[in-house]
Amino acid sequence: MLAFEVTVNGKRRYVAGHVDAQSVQLMLWGGDRFVPVASLNTFVAIPNDSPGGLATLSYEPERMAIGDELRIRIVDVEAPDVPVKRSDGEGNYQIEFGVSE
Repeated sequence: MLAFEVTVNGKRRYVAGHVDAQSVQLMLWGGDRFVPVASLNTFVAIPNDSPGGLATLSYEPERMAIGDELRIRIVDVEAPDVPVKRSDGEGNYQIEFGVSE
């Protein structure tokens, strides 16, 4: 499946995507001249039974500053990294995975 691999300052942060993705969006936003920092947010829209018909999966936001290097590659992967939050018509949910013994 196609996904976005996000790297900040040479360190891979995550691979964002979903097998049923309707869209994958990366947004970089900040105030005047990114002072003191900007924010990189990544969202994946997937089909859902909510009134809007979509749920949004979110990855950990990244703080960016002047001089930071952002690299986004389109990659073909078996599975993306797990997002940190899911939002749908009924609310927002943190996604937590534990290790079973």
